[in-house]
Amino acid sequence: MIKVRPAIFIVVLIILVFLSSYFLELDYKINIYGKVYPAKEFFIMNQGGVFSFKLIDYLFGFITDETVYRPERGDIVQFQIKNFNNMNWIINKGDTIGIFLSSYIKQKIKELKGELAYSVAELNYYQSPQKDAIIELAKEKLSYAKRDYKHKKRIYERSKELYEKELISEEEFDIIKNDKDLAEINIRIAEAELKNVSTGEKPELIDMTRDKINKFRTMLDELEKQKELLYIKAPFSGKILPAYSADTLCILMDNQNFIIVVPIDIKISHEIKKGMEVKAKIVGKRTRTLFGEVSRISDEVVVLNGKQKRLVFVEIHNGMNELIKGMIAKCSIKVGRRKIISILFRYF
Repeated sequence: MIKVRPAIFIVVLIILVFLSSYFLELDYKINIYGKVYPAKEFFIMNQGGVFSFKLIDYLFGFITDETVYRPERGDIVQFQIKNFNNMNWIINKGDTIGIFLSSYIKQKIKELKGELAYSVAELNYYQSPQKDAIIELAKEKLSYAKRDYKHKKRIYERSKELYEKELISEEEFDIIKNDKDLAEINIRIAEAELKNVSTGEKPELIDMTRDKINKFRTMLDELEKQKELLYIKAPFSGKILPAYSADTLCILMDNQNFIIVVPIDIKISHEIKKGMEVKAKIVGKRTRTLFGEVSRISDEVVVLNGKQKRLVFVEIHNGMNELIKGMIAKCSIKVGRRKIISILFRYF
């Protein structure tokens, strides 16, 4: 009986295994950990007195909407968040999250309403036969225009000194100068009106007053639109989160749609394709298996623990009510059938 040496047997076995690895295929899966994130978040922020509202879609990786509100100089702005009586901080799409109250806009609306009412009264007087009352009204208006110009001229002169010392910006100085110039124009208009009513040229005065009324109404409409924009509406249904950053006033989190962000080693990242099936389990919690698919792969490389990684974004299809932002999930990405030899070489 011929005895086969153990060394020869081992060599033959290795050769057979090596050769078979060229032909045998296995279901290849990449098992790795990822972190749970909401699909979308909406931030209300205050950065140096400039308010911004950002809608971030993590699934697509973009800021899909951003609005910036810069209050006028000297404006006092107050943010009031909605009173959530149910204490669960849940809000529906289109509901008001909070309101920005602007003292400047409020005062401007009040002034314009006063001027509009005054102009409407003027028009009624001009269209009436009571000429003496019309003349008295025109004199009163001219007197007011002169007082207003005197006040705004003093502000302009003080601001000019500050501007020359570079203590205020050119934009702020231009606004003050325009207010002064407008007040000066109003004096000339008031003088012309007084002259017209005194000489009986009422048709032109009536037309001019109507134009003023239309202008005031247009300006009021614009201010009301600005005021409406300061009512911050929820762009999606979700939950209000506490803000721990000094420049973040409020965060709205999508609590109905979640994703898992998975860092993949750059050496095997080319294996991952959009649409691949993914199974996941939350670490440390008894939950059902989550099912999803690869939504996208980042085009940039990040360094984690000294290794180059690409981020894979997995869209989850079930178990949303069990997920919380920040949870760790063990994911299994189904790559497909691969030859054993190709799988082995990926790790060397």
